[in-house]
Amino acid sequence: MNKEILLSNLNYFEIGIGKKVTKKQVYKSKGKIPIYSANVFKPFGYLTASNLDDFEHDYILWGIDGNFEFSVKRKKEQFGTTDHCGTIKILNSNILPEYLLYQLNLKKHELGFDRTLRASLSNMESVTVSIPFTKNNEVDVEKQQEIVLKSTVVNDMKNQIELQLSELENAELELDESTNMKEFLISTLFDFPETNSKITKDFCKDNVGTIPVYGCSKSENITLGYIKPNIKKVKYYQDCLTWNRNGSVGYFFFRKGKFATNEDHRALKIKSEFIDKISPQYLKYILQNSIRKLGYNFSNKLGKEKIKSIPIQLPVTNNDELDIVQQQKIANMYEKAYSIKKEIVNNLQTINESMVSM
Repeated sequence: MNKEILLSNLNYFEIGIGKKVTKKQVYKSKGKIPIYSANVFKPFGYLTASNLDDFEHDYILWGIDGNFEFSVKRKKEQFGTTDHCGTIKILNSNILPEYLLYQLNLKKHELGFDRTLRASLSNMESVTVSIPFTKNNEVDVEKQQEIVLKSTVVNDMKNQIELQLSELENAELELDESTNMKEFLISTLFDFPETNSKITKDFCKDNVGTIPVYGCSKSENITLGYIKPNIKKVKYYQDCLTWNRNGSVGYFFFRKGKFATNEDHRALKIKSEFIDKISPQYLKYILQNSIRKLGYNFSNKLGKEKIKSIPIQLPVTNNDELDIVQQQKIANMYEKAYSIKKEIVNNLQTINESMVSM
């Protein structure tokens, strides 16, 4: 059977927080005792003394102002904490720190502690964890070990799935074609309409309408909101390509109908002389493949001047004319390949979300 035990129950646990430590203190110190703060995995710094005096028990650390993460500290291991790090001293030696860690990670999702709902000492005192007991009313070590083993196996599987998901989501498909190609600078093919500099979610709420406003998401359908048409000084676009200058840099979309964007998501309009010679769907895939290979990301933004000078390859006929038929054929191939990739990703996500650590 299991019992719900409060973290404030002194028969099993003792919880507390550390003392204020400044960057200046750790910078000047020549100590070797690691001091943990909101990041419970990497020391904030090192000091000559700890705020704790009992290292005869196992501990769990939790981050108060960070992402509500946990880590284990074994008995005899010296460390210290700041006022941004909490400690759970395990007073009952039959409670395994790995099991308590497992329970706390379950609670993390249930309680929703984050930067707005702090995992403060007073909030943590009311948290309960489920502890297995034997028929003799003793903490069941064997049951804990069984659950920890199962959760470890499941977590390893989830980590492998997440790794595969990451590789799949970031992979760019390369299709082998024996097609005549010609290189063009992006600046020769597109016009760059003026962008909107101050559209936010709040702006959308204040001007609610039916026109979608897009930001720098990697998902095609996520919007900042919907606004009215013909708002003064707002630039609207229609039936054209867009790209992420910031955020999820390197993603391109072909958007049909009327829409608007913020300054981090910008429009590309095919020049009038190429309207009937270039497939927007083909350009979407080629632009995304070509530009993401160049290493643009959140810290290396893709502004207008950078994108203008990037070359891309377009199919041409034997007469050196742009071949829109071949473009559309290649675009269809990409569409099918990406649909298969998306289905695999969705299936892996479903498996990952359905796995329970028990």
